[in-house]
Amino acid sequence: MGVWEIDRSTHGKHDASAASPLRGRVDRCPLPVTGICFSLLLLALAPASHAQPTNAAQYTEIALACLGEVPSGTVAFRLDADAQRPYLRTALVGRWHAADYQPYLADTAQAPPDLPLLRYRVEQAQVTYERAGRKHLRRTVALALRYTWLGPDGQIRQDDACTDTRTDTLPRSAVAAIEDPAFPETQGAVPSGSFLRRYLEPALVVTVTAIGAYLFFTLRSDRADG
Repeated sequence: MGVWEIDRSTHGKHDASAASPLRGRVDRCPLPVTGICFSLLLLALAPASHAQPTNAAQYTEIALACLGEVPSGTVAFRLDADAQRPYLRTALVGRWHAADYQPYLADTAQAPPDLPLLRYRVEQAQVTYERAGRKHLRRTVALALRYTWLGPDGQIRQDDACTDTRTDTLPRSAVAAIEDPAFPETQGAVPSGSFLRRYLEPALVVTVTAIGAYLFFTLRSDRADG
């Protein structure tokens, strides 16, 4: 059983005339504008402002680094993607199309049965926030993928895992913009403010207000008596 090597060099062009009618079925983008669709996807995953990328975009960046390359000599293949996170599949397909690879969805009748198969699943996807000062959070996005390449004969040619993280610092006010309620893995528990900010500061405000009120009425009363 041979082990496939990942092709990290520029491979030759291939004749996709037989495959091109199905090419858009994977990501629903017409063949001539596949690169545009891929670019639009990345823009959609990015935040409205230029501050920080969304959590989904961070997951996508890790997945592209892990699965963006294909085994040497492979041009067309079937794809069995993780169904819970379609944004990863769309980004990967856009990357493959831009590099002149031809993926087919494995669960469709149009997928040629005599092609290699790539199957990947997300084993872990988690966002955590930690306090980083009064108004900022330290964000960590972790993604773990398990992927398998099967040959046309169904034999395992490559079975591996890929784990990576992205860490940065962002304002507390940006959390709502970088999460997506449609995908729970993009959401994380935001730590509460520090004890000083939650309890001591309000207590100080109340105390100062009470002292000010006491002094005001005391002075007023003394003036009246005088």
